[in-house]
Amino acid sequence: MADYSVEVRIDRLHLLRDHADGPRRWNPVGDAVFERPLVVGTGGLPMEISTSAFADPEVAPMFNREPVDVPAGARPIAVVARRDGEIVAAARGWTADGRPTFVEVVGDPEAERLLLNGATWSSVGRA
Repeated sequence: MADYSVEVRIDRLHLLRDHADGPRRWNPVGDAVFERPLVVGTGGLPMEISTSAFADPEVAPMFNREPVDVPAGARPIAVVARRDGEIVAAARGWTADGRPTFVEVVGDPEAERLLLNGATWSSVGRA
């Protein structure tokens, strides 16, 4: 095995918690996608839009505590818009066939269109 090598593509990091709610002992409680966030509004007040499968610990308390029922064949998605590091808006729902569907949007209601665009263009939204 001295000459063994393999190329691996890592596109995200999952954070697992021992005994977290879920069907297994170790369950995902967060993730980070290795892609540049979408930046919109660069001519005025730029907003950074990032996506993941789970709401990060800063965003999760903003959402209703009820879990999202993700349809079969869809994947969960959480989208966050930040301006100067502060959360402006966030949404959660699912994505199927590259199309996001939000079941909850919090923060600036005018940001929903930007959140949808961010979800559509992210690798999480395309997965």
